[in-house]
Amino acid sequence: MFLKIEKLIPLFTLIFISCASSSLTKDSKSKYPKASKKADEVLQMMSNAERTTFYIDSKKIATGKNVKALINENPHTIVADPEGYRPKETYIQPPYLEESPVRFTFMVEDKVSRDSMIAENSAAGERKEEDSQSSDQSSAEGEPVRGKIENNRTAAPVIDAQVPRTAMDRPDDIAVVLGNRNYENPDVPNVDYAARDARTTKKYLVRTLGFQKENVIYVENADAAAMKRIFGTTSDPRGQLYDWVKPGDSDVFVYYSGHGAPNPETETPYLVPVNSNPNYLSQNGYPVDQLYENLSQVPAESVTVVMEACFSGVSEEGAVVQDISPAVLSVENPVMAMENGLAFTAGTAEQVSTWYNEKKHGLFTYYFLKGLRGAADANEDQAVTAEEMGSYLGEKVPYRAQRMHSRKQTPQVVGQVEGRVLVQYDESVPSQN
Repeated sequence: MFLKIEKLIPLFTLIFISCASSSLTKDSKSKYPKASKKADEVLQMMSNAERTTFYIDSKKIATGKNVKALINENPHTIVADPEGYRPKETYIQPPYLEESPVRFTFMVEDKVSRDSMIAENSAAGERKEEDSQSSDQSSAEGEPVRGKIENNRTAAPVIDAQVPRTAMDRPDDIAVVLGNRNYENPDVPNVDYAARDARTTKKYLVRTLGFQKENVIYVENADAAAMKRIFGTTSDPRGQLYDWVKPGDSDVFVYYSGHGAPNPETETPYLVPVNSNPNYLSQNGYPVDQLYENLSQVPAESVTVVMEACFSGVSEEGAVVQDISPAVLSVENPVMAMENGLAFTAGTAEQVSTWYNEKKHGLFTYYFLKGLRGAADANEDQAVTAEEMGSYLGEKVPYRAQRMHSRKQTPQVVGQVEGRVLVQYDESVPSQN
């Protein structure tokens, strides 16, 4: 889906010339599969992977590298599922132009090994039935695990392989999960575990926190256009997230894993889309202040932000922006001032977000998810509160960063902490310490 501009221009030009020479008649449209009964707009979907099966709003359309289908004028969710790769999903809104195909790009790291595919298919089948085992068990790491555990027989870290399922049910709540791993600019290092962080976080949102899968806006390798579409712009905060929220009823959860960096001129913090040039963040980055300002205007009951990113301009793999000073994140931004706003961030502005290579996750995300599994439940009341999570992260992350890299990393918790429950387990689950 995310291709460089120089690759798009010649393709658009060829298609435009073709469209200019002849228009589609009603008869020629009839050969395309329909996503719905009243579909009449042509949508072209393209993938670089062989045998890609395309879905529109969960309906199977066709298999191939270049597929056309008829859609109506409503927004749609498009999924590309190539053989041997993890599927990718995107959300599109009208107007639709046949000469502007929806593109999906699959890379080597998106491949799924045969063993992993067997394990994932097995786990998917098992999720149709409740696990018959009692939840009164400890994890492989010797720490308590709350809730029912999915029987996923993989060699993955325990937070990936054993995701607790609780009785929480949040039909109106909306989540946004972004994992920016692959950066197009050759001078910008990749964030090796960002996609894995995002995928696992989505699992916890659905299985543990009770979000509906269809209420999770999930994007890997989000470009600038995707961020604006989801969160809105400076002039209009009414993005996809705003439209999905049920005013006064929805709680919002936003997770981001990827690069952050300061504007070299103003030193204000930005999220770095995968297609941006960090030297020109004011033109192609997404300002953190704007993110919080727009979130403050979403008519949600509460907003929780979890950010696996630093804004020092330096990452595990090297500099994101050359010759700059660390950004200074203001605690006065709107989401912090909101009555029910809460943010967990990986560290302070001048620090580097550490990778936990042994666990194949960002260090902050690893312990945040582990905390949700029950490790942060300090008083053993079968619930993890924001205050408990903050204390747990403050204990685990700095010590591990210091031990692994002789580096300081201090997670920050800002906003409405008191009384906020992140996850509630069944009352019948006994204490496991």
